[in-house]
Amino acid sequence: MLLAFYNLIFLNFQMYQCINMTGANLKWLRKKVNISIEELAGILDKDMLIISLWERGEMDPDKASFLRLCSFFELDKSTILLLDLSRSDLFTTKKRVSVQKKILATRRQRVS
Repeated sequence: MLLAFYNLIFLNFQMYQCINMTGANLKWLRKKVNISIEELAGILDKDMLIISLWERGEMDPDKASFLRLCSFFELDKSTILLLDLSRSDLFTTKKRVSVQKKILATRRQRVS
């Protein structure tokens, strides 16, 4: 019985690892809009190490941070979680330009 329980937990974990694309998508999105981990960390008010852990899939963003990421990159939650954005056309040029404008606005605020 206990072995069956552990097998079920392990299978659920494996399924989660297969489905959860957050880290890979975050890294792809960050590179697509040409910002560093340091700059994204500043925008999200998080430590660079935390962003790095998210990108490597070693840690998931907390709910509030995940929602901020979705809003910042103008993508819905399921898109960031489940789809491989590097193989889709959901992050359009229009969205990329819009996000880059947000980044420029953030940079200007920090300078002034």
